[in-house]
Amino acid sequence: MDKYLIYEIMESDTLHLKPQIRNFLTNNLLAISLPEDINQSELDILSLVIPDLISTDASYKLISTKQPTIREYIPNNLNSMTLQNFYHYLSSIIVRAGTIDEFTNIDISNYTGKIVDFFADGDDPIFFIEWDLITLNKFSKSVIDKLLNKGISPFVTFLSSQDLLPGPIDLSYQRNERKQFEHLFPGQKIFEGIKNSDSQFTWVSTAAKWELYFSNLLSLYSSQSIICVTKQRKKIKLKEITGSDDKLGVWCVVETENNLKITLLQDILRILSPMEINLPLKQYKYWAKMLLAV
Repeated sequence: MDKYLIYEIMESDTLHLKPQIRNFLTNNLLAISLPEDINQSELDILSLVIPDLISTDASYKLISTKQPTIREYIPNNLNSMTLQNFYHYLSSIIVRAGTIDEFTNIDISNYTGKIVDFFADGDDPIFFIEWDLITLNKFSKSVIDKLLNKGISPFVTFLSSQDLLPGPIDLSYQRNERKQFEHLFPGQKIFEGIKNSDSQFTWVSTAAKWELYFSNLLSLYSSQSIICVTKQRKKIKLKEITGSDDKLGVWCVVETENNLKITLLQDILRILSPMEINLPLKQYKYWAKMLLAV
């Protein structure tokens, strides 16, 4: 049975709708097609989230003449949009109840994250999801370490549109990331060049920027062995940067006695050679100590 979420938009609010949303507006009514199996708690979430998603400015609160209503049919002359219209690069999502991650075999109901890529699969696209800090806090460091060394990433997953709902816009996260780093290292130009004319691309997390920085830095020394000392006073070789997350920071591959292992970059005590990498490592470890859950 079809279900539609209907918003009645005040005339004065129509100018505050995103242009692509106004295309679906008919007689000041906005109809959004819903999954047939949607439950009441999911409806409650959507009712709160959608007004921010359809507005040109999430800080501006749209005024509806009525609360959204649920209908099982709409007039033929009324356009309708789907929830997929809200899925874009870096848009927030919530995982629907009863969803099991096929890679970790973990129940990921109500997990939250951002869309970082998508792939066509007929009428149902597959989205590449990166978990946010709220979700990452559900994983212990030991679980993350275990999964990584099995070749399974706990930071991301692939989900179909049937498994998702639009999530709230995370303005506080976007605004705080840059401010925190600039106050820690005024004058540093470590991240110079990570820019994009599209503002949504400038809000890459600080952990991801550190990952990119160290990946570029290590590429300058690709012909050398990078010798390090761990907190346990063991000599290891830093081989490559393998990823990052907003909970624990940058992950790297190290070689110990001819065995490769994935570990946190801040677990390296210092770099013996080449010495010039030591300063950025020290800066990174200071940032990690101040801002991360480690």
